[in-house]
Amino acid sequence: MIGRALTLCLAALLACADPPRSVELREDLGPDGLKRAPSDRVGLLYLRPGASLAAYSKVRIQLLEVAYRSPPSRSRTGPSGARMNYALAPDQRERLERDFLAAFQRELVDSGLFAGATDPGPDVLDVRGRLVDLVVEVPPESHASDRSYVRRAGELTLVLDVVDSRSGQALLRIADRRVLSQSAGSTLYRSSPVTHTAALRRALSRWARLLRDHLAALRQEGELPAA
Repeated sequence: MIGRALTLCLAALLACADPPRSVELREDLGPDGLKRAPSDRVGLLYLRPGASLAAYSKVRIQLLEVAYRSPPSRSRTGPSGARMNYALAPDQRERLERDFLAAFQRELVDSGLFAGATDPGPDVLDVRGRLVDLVVEVPPESHASDRSYVRRAGELTLVLDVVDSRSGQALLRIADRRVLSQSAGSTLYRSSPVTHTAALRRALSRWARLLRDHLAALRQEGELPAA
């Protein structure tokens, strides 16, 4: 069973969180000794039973991959909200990585939970993120004449590994899929780069807070609970 501290931590967050979507991946997320654990906050949660996070006081954060669900259109224009899959422009891809790193830096390091690190060590965790099955449903470029209104900008899945920085052994793994929209259950909103960037940053911030809360609770647990 998940320990009391983690259970209370998760329960306190349920009221303000939109429920996770079903995660369907082509890979097995638990072949390396991790065991599936129940979670109401993410689509999939895996832990390494018997491991401990107590010795870790530093963290390194990396975004390893951004991958589309299917080959995206290279067209720079098109109808917003048409459930197409557009390619991110190079500057958008770079901003996505910056926003990912900033969100997790803010929640894991700036919050005081961990110190930042640049080198591996016995007290260093690596947080390795992959954004996969990305679907971009709005054109990457917006024009002044575009008065489109949409309910969503797309969706994506985060696969997040928390690993020992020296051995590379995974201690915790999360997979979660989210829709990019103004807010949970929102109505139509104006399609623009500003609104879509804000939707993506909200998803990244939610994931970063979720990981912070998981790690803070699990550090208090001692050994990670069995599934």
